Amino acid sequence: MKLNSKTFLAVAMVIGLALSGLVNDTAAKVTAFAITRVGATIGIDHVGQINLTPASNKGGSIGAGAPVKKILSGTGSVDFTALAAGTCETFTVTVTGAADGDPVALGIPAAAWATTEYATIDYFVSAPNTVTLKRCNSTNATTALSDPAAVTVRATVIQF
Repeated sequence: MKLNSKTFLAVAMVIGLALSGLVNDTAAKVTAFAITRVGATIGIDHVGQINLTPASNKGGSIGAGAPVKKILSGTGSVDFTALAAGTCETFTVTVTGAADGDPVALGIPAAAWATTEYATIDYFVSAPNTVTLKRCNSTNATTALSDPAAVTVRATVIQF
């Protein structure tokens, strides 16, 4: 069956609704499936994970938003120090596929902030596959920041 893009999207939405229980058809039991069209695939695997693989140089969008081509993520252990007043320290997290200029979001456990209320952290893609975190004690001019326990941070990179 040949599908145009509107039909493809409608079929994918109906299947997604059916599998989520919003459309109640108890006669249909699907354990895994995929819909493909010109290099793109929408699928749900045997454990219920929804996978979207856009065609080359395309992405998925919601409404009229910018198409997201990839969401990349990586974790790294960070052991902040007792940072002296007016100084900075840097750490890196590997995010395979990250490129210069990609937007980054950073997840830092609350434990790392328990004793570092004056810290600022900037983060950016500093080299291919590398997100750099820069922690500074620039707001507390006289006192070193405390030394929290090491934590695992998550860097998430979005490619449009």
